[in-house]
Amino acid sequence: MPAIKKGNAALRIDLAAPEGWTFAPGDTVIGDVVRCSSIVTSNADLKVYLRGRIQTTRTNLSNGNRYAADTKHTAYAQNVASEQILLSKRYPVFEGPLHIPDGGDPVSWSFTTEITPDPPRTIYGNIDIFYGYLPGSTLPGSSGSVALIEYFLEAELRYCEEGQSGEKITTALEPITLRHRPLHEFHEFGIAQQIIERKVRSHHLLPEYRPSALTMKQKAQQIFGSSKVPEVHFQVEVFLPNTIQLDNPSFLPMNLIVLQKKRTSNEIRNVGRKAWINSIKLSLDTFTIVKNHGASLEAGFSQPTNSATSFPAKFVGTSSVAQDLHLEKAIQDANIFPLELIVSDDPIDLGSMLQLILHSDGLSMRGMRLQKVLPITPSLDVYNIRYMNWLKVELSLTMANERFNLDTRIPVKILAAE
Repeated sequence: MPAIKKGNAALRIDLAAPEGWTFAPGDTVIGDVVRCSSIVTSNADLKVYLRGRIQTTRTNLSNGNRYAADTKHTAYAQNVASEQILLSKRYPVFEGPLHIPDGGDPVSWSFTTEITPDPPRTIYGNIDIFYGYLPGSTLPGSSGSVALIEYFLEAELRYCEEGQSGEKITTALEPITLRHRPLHEFHEFGIAQQIIERKVRSHHLLPEYRPSALTMKQKAQQIFGSSKVPEVHFQVEVFLPNTIQLDNPSFLPMNLIVLQKKRTSNEIRNVGRKAWINSIKLSLDTFTIVKNHGASLEAGFSQPTNSATSFPAKFVGTSSVAQDLHLEKAIQDANIFPLELIVSDDPIDLGSMLQLILHSDGLSMRGMRLQKVLPITPSLDVYNIRYMNWLKVELSLTMANERFNLDTRIPVKILAAE
C-alpha cells in the first residue's frame, strides 16, 4: 500500500517547502515535527526516518504469463509480493523530558535530512546488482497498478506518560516526491517508421467526374466491385520519435508522407492527387511490469537492462495507463485542419508545423501548454520493475471524398528532464 500523509495534533510534519515541491538526490530536506496535544513525560524519544522503497504486487493474469503489447488487457493486483528498500535513514531529533499542559503552546523540533544517492546492493545468486542512482517517484495509479516507487518521512515519538504503564508510540508521515533524472545524455530523437496501406475505388478518381455527380450505373458499379471502377492504391508513411526527453525545447519530429502505389489503375496513375488531414490525436500508454525475479517471488533472476522498450520474457504482473495528450482538441480549437497535402514523396513535418514539445505533465503546441496529464513516468528498468512507454498516433485522412481513420503505435524511450 502507498504511504499516505498522516498527521494530527499528537504529531505532524511540516516541511519548509511549497506545496507540490519535488526533490532530487543530494537535496536537503528541512522541516519541523510539531506536537500540539498535552503530554507529561520524563523521557520522550523523537526520531525522524527518511525512507524509500519499491513495492511490487502479484497479479492474476487471465492469459497466463504472456502479454501482447497491442492488447487492452489490464491485470489486477492481488497482494504485495516484494519490497525493495531504496533508502532507510534515521535521525535522532529530541530526547528528554516533555511537558505540554492542556491549552499550552505547541512544541516543534527542527530537523534536516539529506537525500543521499546510495541505494543498497542486492545479491541474486552470483550476480551483484547495484544501480548507483535513486529512481524517481511513481504514482500508485489505479487498482490495476502492480508497482510503486515512493519516498517519505516518518516521525516517531516514543514516551511513557506519568502515572501510566507501558510505552506509547505516536507517528506522523509525510510523502515526498523525488524527481526522475536522465540516465544518460540526450543526443537525438531517433526515428521509427510505420507504413499503413489503403485504397480508394471510385469514379470520382477520374478527372472528368470531379466533382460531378455519378449516374445510377456508376454507383452500382462501385457498390458491386466492377473492374470498370478505377482505384488508387496509396500508403501513408508515419515517422515518429523513438526517443524523447521530457521538457526538451526541440520540436518532436512527426513527419507524414502519402505515396501513390504502382497498383493504381493505369488511367489515373498520372493524375495529380491531393489528400487532407482532418485531425491528429496523440496518446501515451505507460506500462508497468513486475519482472520474474527476486527471492520473494520464488523465481530465477535475469540481468536487467536500461532499454525499457520491450516486455521481459517472463513477468508476474503488468498494468497500463493510457493518457490522451489533448492534441486533437487543441487543433480543433485553433481551426488548423483540414490540412491539404500533395500525394508525393515530399514529407510534411507536422511536429515542426505545430511546434510540439512533450513536457513532464503534458504537451505544448505553438508555445501554448495544453491540458495537463498525470506526471509522465520516464522509461525505467530498475531492480525487478520496468516502466515502458508507447506513443500512439490516430489520424483522420480524406482522399477522393473518402475518409480513413488510421492509427499506429510505437515503443518510445522517454528520458527524464534535465
